[in-house]
Order: sequence, then C-alpha cells, then structure tokens
Amino acid sequence: MRNGKSIKAALLLLLQAKICCAFTTPGNGCVRSTSVMETSPITITSIFQSSIEDDIPADDNTSIDDSAELFQQRQLLKLSLLMKAQDTKRGFQASKEQREEISALINDLSQLNPTSEPASSYYKSKTVSKDSPTIAGKWTLKYTDAPDITSLDPVLSSSNSALGMLPSPPPLSKLARIGQDYEKGSKDEITEDGPRILQKVVCEASADPSKPTEIDLTLVGFELIGDTGTKKEEQSNDGEKSNPLNPFGLPLPIPDLNQLQDGPAAVLEANPIKLRGPLKSPFGKSNILYLDEDMRILKTNQGYVAVNMRDVDPWF
Repeated sequence: MRNGKSIKAALLLLLQAKICCAFTTPGNGCVRSTSVMETSPITITSIFQSSIEDDIPADDNTSIDDSAELFQQRQLLKLSLLMKAQDTKRGFQASKEQREEISALINDLSQLNPTSEPASSYYKSKTVSKDSPTIAGKWTLKYTDAPDITSLDPVLSSSNSALGMLPSPPPLSKLARIGQDYEKGSKDEITEDGPRILQKVVCEASADPSKPTEIDLTLVGFELIGDTGTKKEEQSNDGEKSNPLNPFGLPLPIPDLNQLQDGPAAVLEANPIKLRGPLKSPFGKSNILYLDEDMRILKTNQGYVAVNMRDVDPWF
C-alpha cells in the first residue's frame, strides 16, 4: 500500500512538472515534450479568444447587423420606387393611386436617409467630410409630380403649361430626358428634346448649415441650345457651306436639307439663345428628403417631389 501511494504521488509530481513547463521558458529546469508544446498553444489561444470576445461590446455586432439591414431596406425601397416611376412614365401618366403609392415609398426612404447634411455642397464657408454623399453632379429625372415638369409633354400630360415657370418645348419637338446639373453655387434644370434641343433653367443655389437639408434657389436665366448630333459639313474652297439646293454659294434664302430635317435643333445649334440679365428672382426652396451615392429625392416648398438618379455616363 505504501509503495502504491508513493508511486501515485510521484506520478502527480511529474504531471505538475509537465504543466509548469508548458507555461515557462526553456532553461528553467523543465523539459517540454512534443505533446505539451502542441496542446499549450491551443490552450493559450482559447484564453486569448475568450478575452477578446469579452472585451467586444455587445452593441457592436448589433450595429453591424443593423447597418446591413438598413442598407437592404433602402435598396428594396429604391428598386420599388424606380419600378413604379417607370410604370408612370416619370410621373407624366401617374394615377392618383400610383402617386399615393410612390409618396409612401418616398416617405419610407426619407426615414432611412443616410446623409445628415445633404445640402453641404452649397455651404458658403463650413467644410464637410469628403466621404459624405454630395448633391453636386449631373442627375436625370426618374419621377416627379410637379405640374411645371409634367406639362412639358402635351402628348403624355393634360396639365396646363402656363402654370409652370419652365418654357414649353419648341414646335415639332418631342420631350426626351430631363436632368439637373448641380455645380458649386449653381444649378441647371435641363430638358432634352429630340433632336437634341437642350433647355436650361439656370439658378444660383445656397444653403445654410443651420438647415442642412434645405437649398435656396434664385433664378438667373434661361438657355436654348441645339445639337443635331451630326458632323458639320466641310466648307467649300470659297468658304461657303455646300448646299445641294444652292450649288453656286449664292445667298439664297433657302435652308439646306440638314436644317430642314433637324428643324429647330439645327437653328439653335447655329444660334444658341442665352437669356441672362442683371435682375434675379427667387425660384423657390427645395428640401432634400433623401441622398445617397446614386439617388436623390427633393421636395419643393409647394409640396412637389422629384426623384433623380446620378448619371454614370452624363448625356449633357
């Protein structure tokens, strides 16, 4: 019995010695075996991982999950909004029920607006983070319920164009795309008619940091620019443009065939109209309901909304 107890005590001492060697440096009188060296890193690693997990606040993982969930919610709402906008032909043929559905989507998106200071591009002095989405750039209209826009196309809308401040498209032209160009201190409202008559409503824009979602607009002028999209004909040796109806270069009051085909676009391409004066008039205020890297939603002080997408390949 005594020999058995001695053997058991010796084995316990040997086991304690091996455990001690696992957590001490070589040369202290302990001998590490291969099996202890392989198992000790596992033990240390598990303790290290446990300490890291204990130090991480529980809210961090929750906030990451919340951010991913909010992003998915925004994307789904944006997709639904764009699909309904397409069904209404940018709002030009929207029924009352469709406008109510779109209004509800816009309201939901505005609650998830990821940009705290969307009007910061028009602050006079305060600097903002460059990582924040900016309203500056070129945007194309996807939906609106503003009568001064929906009345521009008499084919799609029965609204009275006299109610709006934008000029109607020239005769024999068809309304195409509508865009906005936001630059530092200015904003251009641009409508495109086929073939390529660009109508610009030029405004000056400003914003105050105390109202980070509001833009104040001042009307500066109007512009009409033609673009036929065709290469200009080469000049003849005598400096006159070749004209099938005017082979001798005589100053006959007959337009060439290209001008007849392209209509007002050709005339305005050669003679653009730019109306700017010393007087400026208020053009209204816009409240930015939503802004991220590719979508922007504005609401005018009259209560009308406009949904725009940023142009990856600008057309104006």
